[in-house]
Amino acid sequence: MSGLANDTNPWAPAEDSATIVAERAWLQGAIISSVAYGAELILFLMCFYLLYQQTTRQNVRNQLSTLLFCCVIFILGTLFMGSLAKYTQLAFIDNRNFPGGPSAYENAMFSIPIDEIGNVSFVLANWLCDAVIVSLALFLSCGS
Repeated sequence: MSGLANDTNPWAPAEDSATIVAERAWLQGAIISSVAYGAELILFLMCFYLLYQQTTRQNVRNQLSTLLFCCVIFILGTLFMGSLAKYTQLAFIDNRNFPGGPSAYENAMFSIPIDEIGNVSFVLANWLCDAVIVSLALFLSCGS
């Protein structure tokens, strides 16, 4: 036994077991992220529909700002998921033979534009959501 993953499978890559486990976890994490994006899509559609229905002439500004916020968060989430899918494709398909495999590709190419789009989208979405939470907490603490 050499400790490589191809001891039992002749078609497996010639990587050690730890590398194979890390790459499996990365790929499965990317797939599971798609499930979370599906939940985000459903929540966005529900929020959009309900907010659009509740828009009245008296309360248009408040409803439209909330609707705009939901759309921006959804767009940022979509950019993140598209970036994640493309970056995973680049690492596992297009550049599979990068020296060290997909994990080494991820470490070496973290600053390529497609990955930067995902990182910036994720950070911006988190900042915006945190800003809403802080604003709501301040509003509630001042009101009581």
